Amino acid sequence: MAAAIRQLSSFIPSSLVKQRARSARTHGRSSTTPPSGPGAAAAPFGSTPAADAGEWTSRLAGLPRREVTCALDCTSGWYSVNRWSGVAVSDLLGALPAGTSSVLVSSHTGYSRRFDVSDLDQLLLATHLDGVPLTSGNGAPARLVVPGRRGFWWVKWVSSIEPSDRPGWWQLPFPL
Repeated sequence: MAAAIRQLSSFIPSSLVKQRARSARTHGRSSTTPPSGPGAAAAPFGSTPAADAGEWTSRLAGLPRREVTCALDCTSGWYSVNRWSGVAVSDLLGALPAGTSSVLVSSHTGYSRRFDVSDLDQLLLATHLDGVPLTSGNGAPARLVVPGRRGFWWVKWVSSIEPSDRPGWWQLPFPL
């Protein structure tokens, strides 16, 4: 096994190999965890967007809070089981306009994912992770939590959630 790892590591920059080994030791619930904690990652080009927490605070005030414990299964090979809390997207949107087939969840980074209206009850707009307010690295001030789906569905730094008449499948199957 060690020989196979040495062979593979010749194709991977040593900084990544060392980071992966350190991460695997630091979080008991995950196969490997990024250095900033569960679900934390930078936006494209290595930075995190500066999003105003006030934009969601006022919109979520008075709505019922929901909590869910689920696994964030990232496409890079690690996973983490955590407790997320926030507001159900269905509660946030309320009654949808006639003809709505999907909702488009967009990030401050420009990234977005589309969901069929039948999925709305499963979607959580999270503001807390394990009882603590989200950090910027975890998608603060609001992050979409989608239990049962891979990490690329979990939109970070949510900027908008918009009803749409397009079908839920109207997007590329994987982010590019």
